[in-house]
Amino acid sequence: MRREPAVAVVGVVWSIFQLATAGFWVIDITLLRPLHVMFTLTLIFLLHPFSKKGKDGRLVLPDILLALFSLSMGAYVVLNYEYISRRFMLIDPLTSLDILFGVLTIILVLEAARRTVGPTLSVLAVFFLAYSYFAWFMPGLFYFRGLSLEKIVEYQFLTTDGIFGIPVGVSSTYIYIFMLFAAFLNQTGVGKFFTDMAFALTGRSSGGPAKAAVVASSLFGTVSGSGSANVAATGTFTIPLMKSVGYKPHFAGAVEAVASTGGQIMPPVMGSAAFVMAQLTGISYWDICVAATIPAILYYVAVFMMVHLEAVKTGLTGLRGDQLPNLKRTLMRDSYLFLPLVAIVYFLSSGYSPIRAALMGIVATIAVSFVRKETRLTPRKIVNALIDAAKMATYVAAACACAGILLSVVVYTGLGLKLTSIFIMVSGGIIPVLLVLVAIACLILGMGMGTNAVYITVAALMVPTLIRVGIPLLPAHLFAFYFGCVSLFTPPVATATFVAAGIAGSEPMRTGVTAVKLGVAAFIVPFMFIFNQSLMMIGSPLEVASAFITAAVGCCAIAAAVEGYAIRETNILERVLLFFAAILLIHPGLITDLVGLGLLGVVLIRQLPALKSSRFLRIALKRVTG
Repeated sequence: MRREPAVAVVGVVWSIFQLATAGFWVIDITLLRPLHVMFTLTLIFLLHPFSKKGKDGRLVLPDILLALFSLSMGAYVVLNYEYISRRFMLIDPLTSLDILFGVLTIILVLEAARRTVGPTLSVLAVFFLAYSYFAWFMPGLFYFRGLSLEKIVEYQFLTTDGIFGIPVGVSSTYIYIFMLFAAFLNQTGVGKFFTDMAFALTGRSSGGPAKAAVVASSLFGTVSGSGSANVAATGTFTIPLMKSVGYKPHFAGAVEAVASTGGQIMPPVMGSAAFVMAQLTGISYWDICVAATIPAILYYVAVFMMVHLEAVKTGLTGLRGDQLPNLKRTLMRDSYLFLPLVAIVYFLSSGYSPIRAALMGIVATIAVSFVRKETRLTPRKIVNALIDAAKMATYVAAACACAGILLSVVVYTGLGLKLTSIFIMVSGGIIPVLLVLVAIACLILGMGMGTNAVYITVAALMVPTLIRVGIPLLPAHLFAFYFGCVSLFTPPVATATFVAAGIAGSEPMRTGVTAVKLGVAAFIVPFMFIFNQSLMMIGSPLEVASAFITAAVGCCAIAAAVEGYAIRETNILERVLLFFAAILLIHPGLITDLVGLGLLGVVLIRQLPALKSSRFLRIALKRVTG
């Protein structure tokens, strides 16, 4: 039996089911969430082979059996819907079939997560399940009376708090419909438009292909739900061009990895984590997107500046005009493809629910696709979009189902409160020290996971610690989320970096170290908005504007300090001054801003004589004088 037809059938049926439940079919969550997981598991076992024998396009027996088991789980829930929805938790005893299907579902979810997002999350879930059973062996603070197998199965399978908890609830509603929107938009060729526009804007400048990678990845990240997918989509084009103008392979791969990771913190989609965050915090999705906008811009300002300084320092040129798309022609031809994104933002800002806004975005995408024949959504493209959305959703949904296991164990064993007490004790309650400890923990927890899995894990384990010491709810969640995302390019396990290194043909670890250097702003931006919430658009317009401007200058200063180049190469003293100038500019306050600007001014004055001979000035004068 061939793999592709089975994948196509399941993908199309799943997407139509999700469109129906989002649009007009009202279905109880006791049914919706298990059916969502059923489709997820079935498609994963059809897509990802058990062994090398299945990589030739044929389905092997273990995969067929696992897919059938997944379907049987959904059938069991549907057939016993009345019983499951009416039973009293912890009072009504479990039947033998309840235990059988509960254990089976847990095993299927762990295996599906292993095949899609890697072993880290599955191993972590197994550890947490073991803790919930054997915790009565644990000493001191980690002691818990433990749960029987029946109680574990009941929590995980027969309630909406375990596997079918909030993460799967968000995946089965908000996330899937936005995946469909992205899939429909991609079928119009919007990815090529983003790349063409990025190259048209930046391709001629020093290191133009690298700057284009930053711009293209930020644009593509607005609709992409995965850092690795972002790398694969834009990196196959940008990385070879970066290498062609003189960038070393490891640097080209690092640029793409860091730029693509930034797409996960870029509104409106934010790697789909914004929807989960809205459910966990009770803060509206729109407010989360607004709060995340300036930090995302600062991230890209710093990365763009790092790329520019590296290009100037090493004397790299841009591409010739005949190698680049024409900006005016590109905008005239394809700018209408922006309209669905504009529609999404408009509907969200007008008070529409995210689901309704995404549905309107899909309608807008289909409508604008008919402007030109090349972008028209034909029946074949629509079917491809339905299948692509299902494939993309498997990664998110599997991570959400597995993360639901973690989240429920943290809650019903009290493990979250215990970890909070330990972190506060170790840090002595000193907030900067605590933030550093939480940041390190988020980097470790995020290794090898996707965006959603990272966020749900750190939200369950780390965020309560920050809230306990008085950090407001949204900054606390965004702080943990940002550091979870940074793990995508931070060695030793850096999924986005590994994909980029594969395309670049570079050594993964060296690429990862370079990515950390380029993405240094990602380690600083979260501290910015913890101590200066004006960067989350909280405060008067003047406060927000001044905080943004000084922070942007600070990001440029930190880029110059790390890169060792401003107007010319910097010495050790100048790099130290630039570093402290950046920290002072990033920190809120008029005095710190003035001192930071003063230190920055000292460095620029010291380097001023080099300006006369700088390549930048010669080019500028040549353009002005014609």
